[in-house]
Amino acid sequence: MKVTETKKVTREIHVASCIKCGSDDVQITDCGYSSFNMGGGTCKSCKHSVSDSCDISPSKDELARIWNKKNDIKALIAAQQKKIETATSKIEELKALDQKYRDAKAGLKRTGQGFDLDARSKRMQALNKKGERAVGDFNSAFPVGSPVTLELDGGHVVDTTVSAPAQMMCGHPSAWFSGVSGSYHIGCVRPK
Repeated sequence: MKVTETKKVTREIHVASCIKCGSDDVQITDCGYSSFNMGGGTCKSCKHSVSDSCDISPSKDELARIWNKKNDIKALIAAQQKKIETATSKIEELKALDQKYRDAKAGLKRTGQGFDLDARSKRMQALNKKGERAVGDFNSAFPVGSPVTLELDGGHVVDTTVSAPAQMMCGHPSAWFSGVSGSYHIGCVRPK
């Protein structure tokens, strides 16, 4: 045999004051739709409203939670503090990662294996100075109109004359020659 007992339980549910006006006169309701129900609360004083999706037959507790999520100042402070803790933790992770990379780069520089931009810049400056000296030397040795032999790729040899002074082109000392298209690295030039 089965016996049924019905109990009526009454309990108080915390409903936060309206965050906009501070009123305690808040109505918690749902729209009652069976397919897509929305619930929450509305302040009767200032008409501030908060809603979110909820069950088909939501409890007052569920509706109060929806309202409190956006109006309970202590809960909002706790949520912001959680965000701060998460952000602080992420910042510490990123700082540690940054330090790890800087330490690794410093170790590579000490062993000569790193991509040291300062050293690369100094090497490029030295190469440019060397190239400029080579251009100056070439222009002194082979003024415009000087007969020269140009050794091209594949062993081809062309007798020509210098048609314009040499200069640095894309980091390489280059010159122009009569009857030959384009400029050529001055290392290909031999006196005729």
